[in-house]
Amino acid sequence: MPYCFEKICPSCGGSYEGMNGNYEVDGVVRCSNCIDMSKETRPYFVQHIPPYVDGATKKIYTFNTMDELLEKLNHLSDGEIYVYDGRHLMTQSIKKSFWWVLGSINNYDLSASDIPKANYEIYNDDKTVNDKKVAEWLKEAGEQ
Repeated sequence: MPYCFEKICPSCGGSYEGMNGNYEVDGVVRCSNCIDMSKETRPYFVQHIPPYVDGATKKIYTFNTMDELLEKLNHLSDGEIYVYDGRHLMTQSIKKSFWWVLGSINNYDLSASDIPKANYEIYNDDKTVNDKKVAEWLKEAGEQ
């Protein structure tokens, strides 16, 4: 049965459902039929929310060091730092009540990196930031 929104994968040449999207692995576009990241042994990052929902290209980056990955991502806005929670790489604001999941990390122990663990306790009930808690948290994490 033909696909409703059929696309041809530029990597394997096979047909796939366009609404399911595809992957861009280190700049090479692949469909879900020709990608198997479960066999990947290098550390890799999988984007959490693709640029758009249906037919999205989900980005995957392999990396050797966390600095290399962070250079590829470059997602920090003013007042934000990189943090992690479990396998998820995130940004967290230290100026306002806000955090964002960038994606998940595989084959790499984020707790062994210089990136601090996310701290949701820095936010006050009124959604402001407790500067004293931020300073204590970053000092404990070795950020200052």
